[in-house]
Formats: sequence, C-alpha cells, structure tokens
Amino acid sequence: MKQISSCLILLLAGWCMAGGPLLQAYRGPSNAKAFSSDGRFLATASKGTQVWDVKSGQLVYDLPAQGRLVTALVFSPDSSLLATSGTDLILIWDMASGQVVHRFTCCAASNMAFGSKGQFLYSAEKANRWIRWDLATGKSKQMGDLDERPFWLIFAPDGASLVARFLHKLTLWEPHSGKHLRTIETKANGTLVYSPDSRVLAISDQGKVYRWLQHNGEALGILILPDGGPIGKIAFSNDARFMAYLDARGYRVLDCESGQVLHTLPRNDGTAQPIFSPDGKMLILSGEDMVWWSTETGKQLRLFPRLFMGEGNLAFAEDGRALVFRGIGSSWNWDLTNCTPQKLETKIERVMVSSQGYFSREGARIASADGRLVARRVNLNGIELLEQGKTIRQLKMDEPLIAAALSENGSLLAASDQDGKIRVWETDSGKQHSAAFPRCRGLAFGPKGQLLALVGDETVLLDWRSGKPMQVLEASAGNTMAPVFSSDGKLVAASMRFKGLCLWRTADGKLVKTLPAFGRSLCFSPDSRQIAGDSGDGLVRVWDLQSQDSVTLLALADDSWLAWTQEGYYHGSSEARQRLRWRRDGVLQHEAALHPRYYRPTGVGHLVQKQKKE
Repeated sequence: MKQISSCLILLLAGWCMAGGPLLQAYRGPSNAKAFSSDGRFLATASKGTQVWDVKSGQLVYDLPAQGRLVTALVFSPDSSLLATSGTDLILIWDMASGQVVHRFTCCAASNMAFGSKGQFLYSAEKANRWIRWDLATGKSKQMGDLDERPFWLIFAPDGASLVARFLHKLTLWEPHSGKHLRTIETKANGTLVYSPDSRVLAISDQGKVYRWLQHNGEALGILILPDGGPIGKIAFSNDARFMAYLDARGYRVLDCESGQVLHTLPRNDGTAQPIFSPDGKMLILSGEDMVWWSTETGKQLRLFPRLFMGEGNLAFAEDGRALVFRGIGSSWNWDLTNCTPQKLETKIERVMVSSQGYFSREGARIASADGRLVARRVNLNGIELLEQGKTIRQLKMDEPLIAAALSENGSLLAASDQDGKIRVWETDSGKQHSAAFPRCRGLAFGPKGQLLALVGDETVLLDWRSGKPMQVLEASAGNTMAPVFSSDGKLVAASMRFKGLCLWRTADGKLVKTLPAFGRSLCFSPDSRQIAGDSGDGLVRVWDLQSQDSVTLLALADDSWLAWTQEGYYHGSSEARQRLRWRRDGVLQHEAALHPRYYRPTGVGHLVQKQKKE
C-alpha cells in the first residue's frame, strides 16, 4: 500500500499525573492566601491551590484549579473546609480527604467568608452585590444589589460584616440579612482590610493608615508611617499589634503601638498581599519565591523557590497506557490503547518538572523528581540546596555557573561553570567530586546515576566519581537538544537538528536507531519500549521502538483533535476531520474521498498494536 501523508489547512484557527508523587514545590506568585483558624494549614493559590502543613512546611494537597485562575480562598471556622473561588466556580474542599464536597456556579467572586457557624458561605462579586450560599441545601440567595458599584467589597473574616468602599465613605452591612450597619466617612482611598480577628477595619492612604473598631465604627487613630509616600498592600496580625505594608523599599513590619518599623523585608519581585499566621509569629510573602519570615526577629524561616518548569510537555502514566501532555490552550490525557484523548479540566503549563537546566541567570532553579529537593542559583557561582523549604547546603563553583542537574532521587547534584569544570556533590554528605572538560553546556542524570554531559559538540557519559569519560555517544556531534534517559537507563534519546530523533546505547555509546522526527521534548514509557516526542505546537507522536510503528495525535486550540498512523489510518473529532486535507500523489483531497478506507472510529491504536498492514 502506498504511504500517504496528511496536511491540515487552517491548522492553528499545568501536571496532573494520577498516582504520581506529590510535587513539593511552589508554583509561583499567589493571587490569594489563607491560614486555617487553628494555624495548621496555609493555602496559596494561582493556577490551582496548594495546601501546606505549617509545622513541617510540607505540601499536603495540590488541588486542581478546574481550568480557572483561583482568585480567593477561605477556611471554615473549624478548619475542616476550604473554599476556593475561580472565574465562575466556587469549590468547597474537605480537608480530611482533599475532595470536593460542594460546587457552586457564580460570577467572578473576588472575596469570600464563612458564617460564624460554618453553615453559610458568602461570596462578593465584582459587581455591586453578594451571594449567600447554604451549604446544607446548596441553594443561593442574592443579597445587596447596591445602588452604585463600590471600589472594594470585602467580608470580615468571621463573616459578621461586609464593608464596601465608595468615594469618600465606607459602608458596612450584615452579610446574612443584608441589613445596613453603619457608614464611616473618610477620604482615604487605598487598600481596605480587616484584622484577622475581625475587630479592626483599616484603610491606607498616602503615608497613613486609618483604623476603626468594626463593631461600632469608633476611630482608633491614624498610623503615620515613618517614610511617608505611597504604600501598597497592608495586613495586620491577629491582635492588630503588627502591621505589614508594601512601599518602595520593600515589605515593612510596623509595631502599631510604638509606630516603629521593626523589619524591612525584600519584595522578591512581588506585590502580593502579605499575611500573618494566626499567632502573629510569622509573616508570609509570596513573590517570585514564597518566604516565611519571623515577625519577632525578621529572619527567614523557610524559603520555597518558585519551580520553573522545564521544556517537558509529556509524561507517561505509570502503566504506560496513557500519555499526559500539554496542547495548544488545553491539556490532554491520551489513552494509547484506542488513541482517544480526553481533555483535562485543569490546564497544565508543564507536566514534567525540570531536574536539569541552564543556570546562567540569577534565580534559576531545578528540582528532584518528587520536588523534595530544590537547587537554585545565588550570585554568579553559588548554589543553594533546599529541602522542604529549608536551606541544607550552600555550594560554590569557581566561575559563573552554566548548567546543573539533580539525580532522580535527589542524592546527587551536578553543576558546570564557564571554565568547563564539572562538580558533583552527594547531597546527604556534601562530598564533592570534580572533573574538567572544555565547554560543558548541559548536564543530565540517568535513573542509575549515570551522568551525561554536553561537552563541546559531543555528548559524553561520565563516571562522576572519577570525573573520567566512559563513553562518547557515536555521531553525537551537532546541535543536540533535550537528551533523556530511558526508564531502565539502557538508552539515551535526543533530538538532533538535520538528523532526527537519535537513540544511543549507554553500555557502549553506539547509535542504535534514528527516527525521522524532531521533538522539542521527549520522554520514555515506564517499560522503555515506547518514546513520545512533542513538537511544541500541539503535535505529539509515540513510537514503538521494536516495530518502529508510530501514531500521531494533534490537539488543536478549539479542543478538536485528530489521531493517525503512519499508514494513514485515522480518527478524530468531527471539527478536526472537516478541516483535514490528505496529500496523495501530490494532490490534496478532502477527507470524504478517503473516509471509507482509512477512517477507523474504533481507534487507530488497535491497528498499531496489531501491526495491521493493508
């Protein structure tokens, strides 16, 4: 049978692996943060919600965002429930199981609070109203419907009051009944906050913070900030003794009784809302990294570096029967048995954590496979090694860093500098091993602890204990990209420009296979019998390394998809098939012309597995 190729006209009209280890890593600047009332949990949110154990610093839950950016968080009074709000959905999570127990559809909720007994949830919309949700019945009631749209609309943490900021006034209501409580006249127009115990209401202005008692509107006086000037986000400790605020110098911690600035903390490329722990002993700041600071001493307690994801867009399931990957605008779980993809509710940016990477810029970081260890670059030639947010080692190269890699279990860390020197540290003991090579521009560890280095124009397997090369991969000179080890450590695969996908045997460095493709990222199946490659534009291909048969899947921006074999058998969504054009003998044909012979709605995966040829 003649081989046919496909062509799509109008082609172009984050990690969620079930059963995988929980990634102990900070995802990035948090749009919202909340402590549980018992002080046990801290929840942070951006794309998804992470729940941390405050005592140990470990990640307890990594809750998916259901495809929505999380904008608000709140714990129930007894800390048993967590409410998360996205663009049009509120989810109530059970903290014992990590499962969703309630799901409410709503407009954009910018702020939320539970009632004092936890029976009701109140959500403030970005319009001029709020909604009362009955957790027992799931019914909702629209409240408020204010005459004018406020600049701010926030609840007291105990759910007993709601305040709206209008021009030159603050108006308070009772959320449950909608009853008007009082109006406070003020010309301040900055950030509006409650203290965590709901006792104090405050609003910032140019170099000043105005405060009132929430229950009767009595003025508590004005805090005059030492440096004056504009300020950003503000937050109070539970007893309102301390206040944190953001100004041009960074985050400042103020003693509200004396009016003295106790500490000035770096803003870390962030402008997010600070938050105190319930006991007031800790301040949480989230920017490029998340840092837990001691309120008393101003010293760093824990550091959670933001994990920059690597180039990997692919990950096999543990049984090898499915492939999770990031498409254009959506994320997919691809069942390789029948080649039918299922769109994931949670959009993922990357499905693989980078355990290797270039360290040529300040703040670059990598992580072990389980996220337990994070290595990040500090200064030109330093590496800080962290475990569960705590620094365990400070390491140093002689010259500016180029690349670094962590072994799969985090027991080894390798780094190279501009002079070509490679150092390998045993992370438990800190023992160091060294080697020197010209122009080392990349490093990677295999599952058995093998160390691969991109040295000059070649790819070399090194004995990291002695620093001597064991194998130079045959015909590896050229532009090698994204080298990966097979799961059993017997093969290395890499994309090479003008050559395709190359596979080498690690035992002797021999080039054993070349496939006619070029993948921006690659991954092996758990049994090392298959390899998947991603072109970066929604096109994913999986090869059987024994038969060299392949199946390709294309996921488009409108969530339509198409899968086909190299012999031309295909199936897909109706939207994608309508745009399909086949090229046969140099002639473009509509899908209808070849539909009877090549369309396989039962799945092209079975054809590949049976190696059916016609």
